[in-house]
Amino acid sequence: MDVIDTEIISMCLTNGTVTLRAGQGQGGIISPSLGAIAEDPGDPLTGESFFDVFFEVDLGGGQFLYNHTPLKIQADITCVPPQVTYLHPLTCLHLFTNPNPGQGIHVANLVTAEHSVNIPGTSTVTLILMVVLLLAAGALFMVLRRRNKEVAA
Repeated sequence: MDVIDTEIISMCLTNGTVTLRAGQGQGGIISPSLGAIAEDPGDPLTGESFFDVFFEVDLGGGQFLYNHTPLKIQADITCVPPQVTYLHPLTCLHLFTNPNPGQGIHVANLVTAEHSVNIPGTSTVTLILMVVLLLAAGALFMVLRRRNKEVAA
């Protein structure tokens, strides 16, 4: 069985309001996003691919969110490079105000993610972060507002 080690070197996705960044191309703040492609022993033309993604969400105005545990995305593939949609299992991933584990405030949860790569007829990379980013922006605003009131008191 062949295994190919993979890594997201640099990824930057935006909708014009919120920007998501991953990979070592982000100045070393974010942990490496490593993965692998493993050949299916029963069919060498197929395999499984996954990434453990660490990312930064730029909400604008100097507000950022980070995951302390990796976002695991995975997909069955039939070619390299993959033409596939990577999916995140439905689990809750905590997002914090600081990239360092054990630091920062837990302000939001990522509940689902989808990352499409090299699929004909679609944009090169699409990422969907459902519900959470809107909640995160509101929660982070409330946390920062509360923190400012405490400092003023």
